[in-house]
Amino acid sequence: KPHPWWTGALAAVRADVRADLRGGITAGLLTFVTAISYAAVAGAPLGPGMTSAAALSRLIGAAVGGLVAAALGPAKTQVFSPRASVAVVIASAAATIDAQLGPASITQTLGWLSACLLLAALMQAGFGLLHMGALIRLIPHCVTVGFMVGIAIEMAWSQWPALLPAGAAATQLAAYAPLAIGLTCVGAIACVQWHPRGQHLRGWAMPIGLLVAVLFCEGLQSTLSWTVPHLRAVEFASAPFVSLMQALSLAFGLVRGGTAAALLPQVLVFALVIAFINSIETLTCVLALETRLQQRFDANRALMASAAASLAAVCMGGLPVAGSTAASMANVDAGARSRGSALTAALTVALLAAVGHNVIDRIPLAAVAGRLIGARNRDGD
Repeated sequence: KPHPWWTGALAAVRADVRADLRGGITAGLLTFVTAISYAAVAGAPLGPGMTSAAALSRLIGAAVGGLVAAALGPAKTQVFSPRASVAVVIASAAATIDAQLGPASITQTLGWLSACLLLAALMQAGFGLLHMGALIRLIPHCVTVGFMVGIAIEMAWSQWPALLPAGAAATQLAAYAPLAIGLTCVGAIACVQWHPRGQHLRGWAMPIGLLVAVLFCEGLQSTLSWTVPHLRAVEFASAPFVSLMQALSLAFGLVRGGTAAALLPQVLVFALVIAFINSIETLTCVLALETRLQQRFDANRALMASAAASLAAVCMGGLPVAGSTAASMANVDAGARSRGSALTAALTVALLAAVGHNVIDRIPLAAVAGRLIGARNRDGD
C-alpha cells in the first residue's frame, strides 16, 4: 500500500529542519569563538579592564544584530557577526579618542566611541538608500581582495607584541610560551584547512585551532608551572563596551569646549571607514554566496539589512555587524537551506554566551593572537 502524500512532505520538512539546525549551530559556534577573539583587539587600547566589556558588546552584537539581519537579509543562509577588520578600526578610533581626552575620561571616550558606531550604522543605511550596493559588482575582485589583505596584514602585525617577549624577559625560556601557544594555534588551523582529507572539517578550522592551543597551554601550565595572560571572563553585571545612553548624553552636551570641535572630524572619518568596511564585508559575503549557491541576491537589501542590524546592536550596547563569509560558508556546507539556519546561529551565540561566559577566562591571549593571524585563509578578514 503506498504511503499518504503527506508522508514524503513531512520527511522533507524534517530533513530541512535538521540541516538548518546543523548549519546554524555550526555557524553559531564559529561566530561565538570569533566574537570573543576579536573583542581583545577592539578593547586593547583602553586597557585590560575593558576586555570583558568589549567581549560582552561583541556577543550582544552577534546575537541581536544576527537576529535582525537574518530576518531582513536577501540571502537566507547569510550569517552576520562583528568582524575583525572593523575591530581594528574600532581599536584605532578608541586609541585616538582616548589620546585626545586622556585616560581619566573613560566615560567620555566611550561616549564618543558610541556616537561613532551609531553614525557608522546610519552611514551604511545611507549607502543602501543611495543604491550603492550595486557598485560592488563594478569593482574588480583583485581590488577588494587587496583591501582585505591589507587589513589582515595590519591585524596580524598588531598581534606580534602579544607573542614575543621584550626586555629582560627575552632571556627566560618561559617568556616564549605565548609564542609557542600562538604558533600551535596557527599550525592547527593550517593543518585542518589544507589537509586534503579534511574538507568536512574546514568550517571548524578556527575553533579547532583555538581548542588545540588552549589544551597546549593547559599542558604547559600544569607540567612546567608557566603562567601566561588569559582573557577575562565576561561579566554580565558590568556595562557593555558601548552604550546608546552614552552617545545620547554626549549629544546633549556631556562634552563641551574645544575638545568636541577637535574630535568631531576624526569621529566622522572613523565612522565613514567603519561603514565602508562593513559594507565591503557584507557585499563580499553576498558575492561568495552567489557563487556557491548559483543565485543572485539584492546587494542593496543586504546593505540595508546590515545597517539595520548594526543600528539595533549599537542601541543594545553591541558592536556593528556585517556578513561573515566563514560562518556563512560553514552554514551552507553543513546543509543549511532556509532563513531558520541564520536565526539558529544568532540564538546559538546567545545561548553559548549565557552558558559559557564564565569559562572564557580559560582562553590564553596568545591563542587569540594565533587565531587572528590564521584568520585570513578562511574569513576574508
